[in-house]
Amino acid sequence: MKYFLIIIFFLVLGLPTLLNRPLYANKMSQDSSNIYKVYKIDSINSYYLIYVRKGKDRYKIVSHKDTVIQGSKIQLHKKYRLTLYVALKGVYFPPEVTCYNFAANTPICKEYNKGIYELYFSNDLSGLYYIH
Repeated sequence: MKYFLIIIFFLVLGLPTLLNRPLYANKMSQDSSNIYKVYKIDSINSYYLIYVRKGKDRYKIVSHKDTVIQGSKIQLHKKYRLTLYVALKGVYFPPEVTCYNFAANTPICKEYNKGIYELYFSNDLSGLYYIH
């Protein structure tokens, strides 16, 4: 019960801010190695889930569906320079918590069995569009 209340507390206070800009996010370093290849695109309710690879590592990027189209639409099997932010950096969750509600009835989960251990945001994406 104690963990449940802690989780609810952080979800209520933290996620609305995270959805607009990753306040608690940990910016990954900017260098020429920040090139990722898109291998899967999915969606759930008002979010796109963009799966990318860099070498053997896999990342799951959460991108809010935007009605404003800007930039160029991302494509499968293409490479993009992205700066990723860990979505929930600095917020403590017990290890057994692997899914997070980003909005009402919109759980988005880590996928340990597929090598995806965190959820990410990127300011380089707006919906499915890459902002140059």
